[in-house]
Formats: sequence, C-alpha cells, structure tokens
Amino acid sequence: MENSLDFMEKSHESRRVPQFDFWGSGKGELAPGESDARSCSDRFAVYFVVSGEGVLFADAASARISRASIFMAAPGREIRIQSGRGGLSFRWVEFVAAQDDSLLLNAPSLGRAGIIDCDDIDGVESAMMALSERRVDAFADTPAARVRSHGLLYQLVGAILFRKRDPEFIERYGTRIGNAVEFAHRCYARGITVRDLADHACLERKYFSRLFKLRIGIGPKEYLLMLKIQKSLSLLSDESLSVKEIAAMVGYGDALLFSKMFSQAVGKSPTEYRRLATPTLHQ
Repeated sequence: MENSLDFMEKSHESRRVPQFDFWGSGKGELAPGESDARSCSDRFAVYFVVSGEGVLFADAASARISRASIFMAAPGREIRIQSGRGGLSFRWVEFVAAQDDSLLLNAPSLGRAGIIDCDDIDGVESAMMALSERRVDAFADTPAARVRSHGLLYQLVGAILFRKRDPEFIERYGTRIGNAVEFAHRCYARGITVRDLADHACLERKYFSRLFKLRIGIGPKEYLLMLKIQKSLSLLSDESLSVKEIAAMVGYGDALLFSKMFSQAVGKSPTEYRRLATPTLHQ
C-alpha cells in the first residue's frame, strides 16, 4: 500500500480494510436524576456528552461523565446513563462494523466502563454533530447522502482510534509496539512501510505484525491504511488541493495507487467523494 511494489505483493490487502456502515443517529436528553439503559444487539453506538454530568454504568464498572465525554456501547453490551442534578444531554451515532469488529472491540483507546480516551475531541464532536443533526438528510436516498454519511463515519471512527500515544499507553501496550504506533502517527505521510515500523520497534517483521495485531486489534498494514484514508477524507474538503497533492501528503507517491486504495476503502474515488460530499461547492 505504501508503494507499487508493496501493493503488487499484497494486492489482497484491501479486502481486510475495516468497513463501517452508518445506521442511525440522534440526540438525547435526561432530566436531573433520570437514567437510561441502552443496548444494541448487532451495532456499535458512540455517545458524546454535549452538556451536564452524570455516571456511566457498564458491566461491573462505572465512571463519571461530563461535557465532551465520549463512550461506546459494543454489540450485545448494555450500558446505563445516570444523569446528575443538572441534567444531561448527549448525541449518539450507531453503525455496523461490516468486516472485523476486533478493531473496535480491542481498541486500546477504550478504557474503564467504555470511556474513550481520545485526543481529537473536536474531530469527534464535529462528525457527531453532522451525523446526529442529520445534515445528510437533505440528500436522502442519493449517492451523495451515502457518501457523506460514510465519510463522516470514517472520520468519527478514525478520531476515536488514532490518538497520540502517551507514556501510559506505551507502558500498557508494550514499549516497542507503543513506540511503533507513535512512529506511525508521526511519519505515515513519508510512505513508511510495515518493515519500517518493525525496524523502529527492533523486531522481526512477521513477529512484529503478530504482536502489533495482538496489542492493537488490527494489523500494522491496515492501521497505516486507515491513518492515510482518515487524513485524506479531511484534506479532500480543501478544494485548493489536487488529488495528486493529497496523495503525496498522506504518503503515496503514485496518485493512481492512492485513488485505487481510497476507492476500495470508501467506495468512491477521491474525486467522486469530493464532489458528492461537498455538493454546495460543485453547484
């Protein structure tokens, strides 16, 4: 994925790119002292606290929640939200992980009681607002609506998963793997490969890949691809940048290869995605 030779060697890689399908979204309000139990049998649900405070109960754990708290309900898992004395308001987005649930179920950013440790709070809130306010409904049942909701969902998941790794993460998930993830975030735009990550971790490549997936929940090649796609989705909103420039900015020297990988992950070419996701700019 990082270069043409690597793509030819691993041309099947795109089949393992995690896919997410938007299901629904909305807003919730809890009166002071009110509680709400929520569960999804086959879907993930992400919650963002807009205002107020309270307590989240999940399994045998509990945690305080307040403005900008982010938490998730996994398939088959029930959570209960208890409002504080001042009430609580939140946004929610439900989606299906179409291929590999382990990316989210094993995400290292998910902490006690499902609270999500996320650096990109603004990115999460922006995507949640766009989806929960149903801005895509203006183009309902059209290719534009599907592309826009898919792109927003991809950005939401990316903002949750791709966080800057701090010393606590490195201690919890292993110094070598933690440093490799930090290196990936810092240098993915240089077109680094799994071998580069393994070398940075001072581990043999195959062993590194197995350990990375065990620790992170997704293979290093898929992780790098998701980093690049998530960043390119954001860059495509800037009309001053060409697809070729964006490809280079996320580590692809070959714009055609970038377009192919983007299309396989998102379902549309970069040009199609830009046109459909930003319709007002193309009227």
